[in-house]
Amino acid sequence: MKLRFTLGLIGCTLLKLLTPSLLNAQPRGFDFGTSRQLRTCPSRTVPSSGRISVEQAKMYVACNYEERAIFNASVTFVDVLSLQIAPKPRRARNIDFRLHKIDIEKPVYDIRGSMIVYNCYNTLGSTSYSRGSNCSVYRQPKSSGKCYQTTFGDWHCIIAGGSSARPEHHMPAPE
Repeated sequence: MKLRFTLGLIGCTLLKLLTPSLLNAQPRGFDFGTSRQLRTCPSRTVPSSGRISVEQAKMYVACNYEERAIFNASVTFVDVLSLQIAPKPRRARNIDFRLHKIDIEKPVYDIRGSMIVYNCYNTLGSTSYSRGSNCSVYRQPKSSGKCYQTTFGDWHCIIAGGSSARPEHHMPAPE
């Protein structure tokens, strides 16, 4: 019984460490070289109908990147510099069907823009990474993607591509 309780506490502690987005904070025991917190989207249902705004789309793009759990002691931050939404929505196409739980009855909005993606590594106890030079930066000036709703009415905006020729390594974290 005591062993089961101890394993339960260890499991809860690991879950808290591995899912900072649930806590809306940087996890304990990690230092990614920034005071910036990972962004989360507590609700993805706005707008409930009609066209999505540029600001909402930027927020959903950021959440798509930053709500991911820590992988290999690294996290991802994103700065969406610019974003455009196509003037007319379109119906879902065959290629869209692979999107997670897409509602094929709802319109899909094509998007394009520019962003900077930071992949930052934990510096705490690391011999490979130190604060101020622990991130790889990917400049993506000509990215494209789409915004869509799921069958539950949640919005998802994904954007990728347009990477710079090479990532910049040993860069500081975003502030």
